[in-house]
Amino acid sequence: MNGRKHLVVVGLQRLRAIAPELEAMRSCLGLESDLSTDIDHLLSLNDWTSRRPVSVLFYDDDSALAAAVLFFERCLYRFPTGVLRAGDHAGDGAVIAPPGRRSATLIRAIGILLQDWRFHSIFGAVSHTEGESRSSLHSPDVSDSVTAREVRRSLRLANGYDETVGLFGRAMRKAVRNKRRKFDKRTDVEWVSEMNPEQALEAMLYLKEHCSPGRTEWEIFRRYDFLRKHPTSGFSLGVRQRSGRWMSFLTGWRSGGVTYVPWAMHDRRCASDSLGTVIYSRLIEQEVGLKQNFIEWVGGVTERWSHVCEPEECFCVTRIRPGLRSSGIQWLASKLQWQTALGYYQNELQGECEDDMSEVESPELPPNLVQVMAVPARSLTSSVR
Repeated sequence: MNGRKHLVVVGLQRLRAIAPELEAMRSCLGLESDLSTDIDHLLSLNDWTSRRPVSVLFYDDDSALAAAVLFFERCLYRFPTGVLRAGDHAGDGAVIAPPGRRSATLIRAIGILLQDWRFHSIFGAVSHTEGESRSSLHSPDVSDSVTAREVRRSLRLANGYDETVGLFGRAMRKAVRNKRRKFDKRTDVEWVSEMNPEQALEAMLYLKEHCSPGRTEWEIFRRYDFLRKHPTSGFSLGVRQRSGRWMSFLTGWRSGGVTYVPWAMHDRRCASDSLGTVIYSRLIEQEVGLKQNFIEWVGGVTERWSHVCEPEECFCVTRIRPGLRSSGIQWLASKLQWQTALGYYQNELQGECEDDMSEVESPELPPNLVQVMAVPARSLTSSVR
């Protein structure tokens, strides 16, 4: 890939215009199952009034699209701030590139954008793939800006529901079973496991006003577009009262034995029902029955559920060009108490109803699993919780 052959694409309409090219490239690279970089999926997590898409496209010597990195720029009252994010908490949804070149492609794209006067503070995250070289991470230009940390968001499924839950720690296992048993005693609720896109839209719009985490109507319709575009792999699961009132909803897609879950909504007025725990236990039961091998929470999962997931590595890049604009944004961020890189590294599922289950025991971790390659010299980020 020739690094001098690139194109920066800014704005929602231009992103949508190149979406077919991105889908074709993903197919050529054998990344059809990585719908975390699907445009409708990304737009369903980034409301257009507060996030402006910015993409860097790379072309090969034959002028064919070879790789891309997808960013979103923070906007304040629709005014772009020059602060960009690529990738979510777990390093999903940013880089379309050969598996061995993901980190290098992200770093190259960040370097290109920092040469543009419009952008000054960039945060990127990308999940590490096995066999990927770290040589680019030791470049003098970025070596003081890269860290590696552990992410847990992939749950291995056993041969049955009871066997899967039986692998959890004692406190987590007891909490899941008790809360699910208590909920199943209710006679005024029903599960809806096979929802078409229209049913999913109905549930999302109903939950919008009282849901945790919050979703805008624009994001909801983009998720609806995603489900319509992927009728075979996409799925939705929900629970509602027999009166028709929706209580909890999640949606995602299935590919290659893995069930991907990027989106959940729970009625915060039903916090005492432990909806997060209940619907995840139902999801485990359903996916085990479908002979799936893993459940993977795209973008991460709540802290308690992360304890039962397998560890992997995620690379994080923080680069800030010194100047009045970046200093001003940092000052404004402190005044407005913007947290975790102006909200950019916030786990999308962190706002879920983490009910009152007792603390779960953490599994023993292999030593030195997460290697801190360097401490960022300057950063708008605080620790990700």
